[in-house]
Amino acid sequence: QGRYEEALEAYGRALAVRCKALGEEHKSTGDTHYNIAIMYKKQERYEEALESYGRALVVRRKALGEEHPQTAATLNNMAIVYDSQGRYEEA
Repeated sequence: QGRYEEALEAYGRALAVRCKALGEEHKSTGDTHYNIAIMYKKQERYEEALESYGRALVVRRKALGEEHPQTAATLNNMAIVYDSQGRYEEA
């Protein structure tokens, strides 16, 4: 439905709760950063998307490891954003 701002507000509230209840490095906190990044990507707000993917990546590497499929998905989506910006070397 394209209600991205409402979704971002809800994710922001969820992130605050998860950070407080579970901590910054918990997998669920990383998942919320990832979902926020997706919302930014859909709006072509690429720098914000990369920032949120970066946060998700840090958490997922710590919580799940470098070889986990969710860590790989985060790297893949970051590459898609770089590609969308014409930043091919970074992709």
